[in-house]
Amino acid sequence: MTSHYVIAIFALMSSCLATAGWSAMARSWLTATSASRVQAILLPQPPEY
Repeated sequence: MTSHYVIAIFALMSSCLATAGWSAMARSWLTATSASRVQAILLPQPPEY
């Protein structure tokens, strides 16, 4: 599953959630997940031997 699918799924989930508390939690979790994925992509990968 690529990061684009993950972002789309969480965007749909957060838009479908009714209460502000759940929406805020979903947004913060989405932000944390996206940040960790970007960090993982940007980190230099050691060469494989």
